[in-house]
Amino acid sequence: MVPAVLDDDGDAGMVLERAAQTLAINRLAERDRRDLTRQAQAGLLNVLRQPRGLGEGEAQTRAAALGLRRSAFYLPVVFRSGPPAGVPGTSDPDSGGDPLAGQQEERALLEQLARALKSVPCTAISAVIRSGSVGMILALPTKQLEDEALRALAGASAAENGDGRESGGAGNASRVDSGAGNASRVDSGAGNASRVDSGAGRKDSGAAGGAAGGAAGVDSRAGSRWTIGVGHLRTSLLEAAAGIDEAVHVAEAAATLPGHGREFFRATDIRLRGLLALLRKDPRVQQFVESELHGILQAEARGEEGHVELLRHFLESGGNKTALARTSYLSRPTLYSRLGRLEELLGVDLDDAESRTSLHVALLVHRLRAL
Repeated sequence: MVPAVLDDDGDAGMVLERAAQTLAINRLAERDRRDLTRQAQAGLLNVLRQPRGLGEGEAQTRAAALGLRRSAFYLPVVFRSGPPAGVPGTSDPDSGGDPLAGQQEERALLEQLARALKSVPCTAISAVIRSGSVGMILALPTKQLEDEALRALAGASAAENGDGRESGGAGNASRVDSGAGNASRVDSGAGNASRVDSGAGRKDSGAAGGAAGGAAGVDSRAGSRWTIGVGHLRTSLLEAAAGIDEAVHVAEAAATLPGHGREFFRATDIRLRGLLALLRKDPRVQQFVESELHGILQAEARGEEGHVELLRHFLESGGNKTALARTSYLSRPTLYSRLGRLEELLGVDLDDAESRTSLHVALLVHRLRAL
């Protein structure tokens, strides 16, 4: 809209064209500033994780230049996109999917975090630390703000994974102050959900039917989701940066947990699964898995699908056949027949508690091997 009436339509067109050019240049400059800030934060986070002689004082000074205020406590946090391969309904972000789409998801998450980091007295630096994973060091003036800040971050990831009403694209990206970059404040009102369904949310794929041999419904998602792993609260910035690896481990292990609405995960939440995630690459552990699951893995390789899922649902039901029949909408004779086939393939008695424990551990490791 031209602010004044012009006699010449050509003059009006020129004014509008120059205004459009000015807006375009301003948006490009803003985007360049955000990109430079992200690059600087990514470089700093990498240096902090591998300091090589960098002292705490210098680390604090460099972080302050990117907006991370000196605080009493620092918390490492990692956001992982989607569970790894082997978990029903989703795929591993590193497994060869569209890399451009993955980068767009990461950028969208960083923009949502920057938008959310505004309302409580916390600052942060954040960056992509590997494909499908965003790392963050959150500066907290008091311990009491920890859960509030984490809930706000969970809300930001929920907005990014939602129906698109809030995430916006690059054009709607949140403004990042040149002095503070992405290191802004955490929105405490942003809701809570670390394992967040995108779009349509959670739905069951029905009784395992053909694919799962009639087991209980499979948790599937209509898109990616972010799982939040949290390390230990530290009083040193460098110690918090070193804790990023712990947060990565927590997020990866937690990504394989069945959905239960937890907002974020700490090491105490992943328990046995976390231990197995650390041991999963040990050849002796891998041999144990192959030995325990050989029968059903070979059967599925021949095209007899559904055995692994049936075993998973049976074990998650605690071996309760009545409950499994009810949740899978199968008649008991049908379910007992399929469980009998499982016992035949595995060569074990599924009523034996020790056999179920061994199978459950083997199945957990099998699902974690794709991490």
